Amino acid sequence: MSDTSYTESNLFILTTPAEIAFCNLFEKRAIKINGKDTNREQWDMTVLLPADSHELAEIKKLCVALFRQKHPDIDLADPRNWAYPWEAGEKYIARMKTAKGDKAHDNEFMLGKVLLKSHSTLYAPNLSVNMPGRGIVDFRDEARLTVKDKFYPGCLVYAEFNFQTHKVGTNTPGVTAYLNKVCSLNKGERRGGGKSGSETFGAYVGKLSAIDPTDENIAY
Repeated sequence: MSDTSYTESNLFILTTPAEIAFCNLFEKRAIKINGKDTNREQWDMTVLLPADSHELAEIKKLCVALFRQKHPDIDLADPRNWAYPWEAGEKYIARMKTAKGDKAHDNEFMLGKVLLKSHSTLYAPNLSVNMPGRGIVDFRDEARLTVKDKFYPGCLVYAEFNFQTHKVGTNTPGVTAYLNKVCSLNKGERRGGGKSGSETFGAYVGKLSAIDPTDENIAY
């Protein structure tokens, strides 16, 4: 369920697998605006889409149409006039290098891609996973926590978004992507976290020593 009411025209279902860039789908995260703490918490996910993606073009078309319904007189040719939920990978990389310098992560894999940002503040996004031999399985309520390892940077997913216009006070008006549903395809190259425990230690299972390392009688 989304944060706000919607019609079918607001929904967009991403049916071409997209790679998770960042995600926080299991516990609400406190957010900052311009580096300052706020009273807002949210679940969120950012995915990477090819810059020439047909679905990205359709998302942009939908957002422009929704925005023009509320703000027909604003010139959208100037990107400073409105806020939208996507950012070119090249722009993100440059922004991180400016902010963090040598401490910025290596995000070269984002070149030629576009980051699509989405979140939910009231309701946790519905999660499902493509399980071997079972197909698409939904995980709700407490069961969501059992599939934390199925949603990670690099994982391929489908998703459903609810796009809504927003205008808060004197802030720049724009369009927000609210995150309704995410389906993990249970595959994709894991990024940023190194090898998982199963990859690191799996080869050693069954080869554990029966020697007690605290036994003082053992000669090393």
